[in-house]
Amino acid sequence: MNRIVLLAAVVLAASATTGEAQQISRTGRGDPRLDARIDEVIRPGQYRLLPNDTTIAATDTVQGPVLVAGTRMIVEGTIIGDLVAIDANVYLRPQARITGKVLSIAGGLYRSEQAQLQGGSEDYPLAPYHVDRADGRVVIKGDIERDVIDPDGLFGFTVPTANRVDGITPRWGATLNLPALGRVQPSVYGWVAYATQRDSLDKLLGGGEFRLRRSLNSLTLGAERRTITNDWWIRSDLRNTLSFLWNGKDYRNYYDAKRVYAEFARDLSRDKHIARAFLLGLREDASSLFVDDPFVLFDPDSLRINPPIDEGVISSAVLGITGEYAGSTTAAEYNGHVEFAAEDVLDGDFGFGAFALWGEWAMKAIANHTLEFETRLTGPLPGTDRLPRQRWGILGGSGTFWTFDIGDFRGDRVAFFRTNYIIPLPKRIALPILGAPDLELFHTIGSAWTEDRERAFEQNVGVRVQYSVAFVRLVTNPADAADDFEVNFGVSFPSSRYPWQRPRQNPLRR
Repeated sequence: MNRIVLLAAVVLAASATTGEAQQISRTGRGDPRLDARIDEVIRPGQYRLLPNDTTIAATDTVQGPVLVAGTRMIVEGTIIGDLVAIDANVYLRPQARITGKVLSIAGGLYRSEQAQLQGGSEDYPLAPYHVDRADGRVVIKGDIERDVIDPDGLFGFTVPTANRVDGITPRWGATLNLPALGRVQPSVYGWVAYATQRDSLDKLLGGGEFRLRRSLNSLTLGAERRTITNDWWIRSDLRNTLSFLWNGKDYRNYYDAKRVYAEFARDLSRDKHIARAFLLGLREDASSLFVDDPFVLFDPDSLRINPPIDEGVISSAVLGITGEYAGSTTAAEYNGHVEFAAEDVLDGDFGFGAFALWGEWAMKAIANHTLEFETRLTGPLPGTDRLPRQRWGILGGSGTFWTFDIGDFRGDRVAFFRTNYIIPLPKRIALPILGAPDLELFHTIGSAWTEDRERAFEQNVGVRVQYSVAFVRLVTNPADAADDFEVNFGVSFPSSRYPWQRPRQNPLRR
């Protein structure tokens, strides 16, 4: 194994000439976000490619940024700029100093705690790449094989959902991956669902998309008919399905929509933050849905009505972003958008401006405690007095205001804030099978209203003891704490743990 100890002047000259002499390229498919970052790195003139196993001595200073591919590097001195290693082993000795960022992909990063990394580091040792070197060429190959047909879930079937307007609804979907057009990957996605509760002519739902993806950018053209809800954030599909089938409690309102759309999107990635920004052109023909006689195990007579909407066509442009961050002591998930609809454009019946913002944020607090915060804000933009009812939301019931009925608050303006403080209790009070519980203190405040209805914020405060599969909860309304309270218990699985409570995971999970 050749080992070259380089003085700074030699490195500058040799790396410049060698980087030009050797051709470097990427083929195949890896992680799409890392694919884009690698493409940026290997652009001519961006990085100095070091072709051999290299040692930067303690007395050396190298002008970066530096790229190491398929070899070994030992750093004892200084690199001015970034260091990127792909399918390489990099050893950062105690004297090492990197003024930029260190990015290691599909290799080994062995860092002394005394090494100075002013821009931090990212390490993806299991990323699906390897490097081939031959005849003066360096080829970075992605190792993910694309199946021609990529089905959703198990053989294309996902877990069925259920609600009071569709009944039980099984769904099947799959992606057809077409041959690549240069660096553009085309695909076709289709899905079909069967709403057992709807009238015979309306039972079949479904849609299709044609997608073009190049690196971080994608263009999608699609059409679909589906059931839409604005209340997805209150409970997950699975939890809402189970509560509805058990006792008819459905925490959402719905409408039917025939949609045609075009979307341009770009994936964004920086350190442990991943996001997706999009611009969507949408034509939505909406109609009301009503409750008939869906299957419910207990208390079917308690089903709420599904409020009608302002039927008609919305032709709009939507600009939005969605993302998540997973750090060592904080985590966040968010999405938001603004929508501008115009009358008489593509037969549009409504003109308005609207916004929607949802987010969850959590941080490590005292010891192993966790502080959580959630918010939901929706409403018309300045210049719009009222939104059509297919853009309204609800509050009330478990998950928002336990001492009020589901949907007690409804309108095109929604403001909701929730704060939780979670304390893991000692193992010495653990119960057999159930284990040790978490003690959760929580507070919610907010309301939903319309232009002609006075805004009146309500609150709930409570305490919850959560075991692995069961909980006990006490909630009260501070405005009438003595008489307006609830005590209940049930089966519930706690949400996934945060990074500071579990082994660190790759933030580029898909």
